[in-house]
Amino acid sequence: MSDEKVTFEYLGCVPLDSPSMAPAEKRPFIFTVTSVDCQDPNRHPNSRCWGWFETLEQAEEYLFKDYGDIHEGGANKFAVIEKSESGICPMMYDAERRWYRFVRVGGHDFKWTAERVECPEEFVGVVGWGLG
Repeated sequence: MSDEKVTFEYLGCVPLDSPSMAPAEKRPFIFTVTSVDCQDPNRHPNSRCWGWFETLEQAEEYLFKDYGDIHEGGANKFAVIEKSESGICPMMYDAERRWYRFVRVGGHDFKWTAERVECPEEFVGVVGWGLG
């Protein structure tokens, strides 16, 4: 290991360019689909963002049909779809956050869909599931 010291030079703040500063109502939105489970209430919940979509309808289609095994073979009990605007540190829209619980289809062990539910008590107040 070298005794040479590493130094950093502060170059200042880089301003956002004008498209990033567009009013929120003019920014594009995305809808993230994230699977969530919390088997131990003393630990942080397990979560995995499966993707993002341009519309809520697309996001729900993938969730309801369990494309890509979002349910992960039983590892996740819930899923959340969040609406997010584009840009740095995007705003998450609490009123448009939707929670779902995975349910079996026709008693099959490997066929699942989702049904809309209220936010599980242990996740109340938690935001940014899809983008962190």
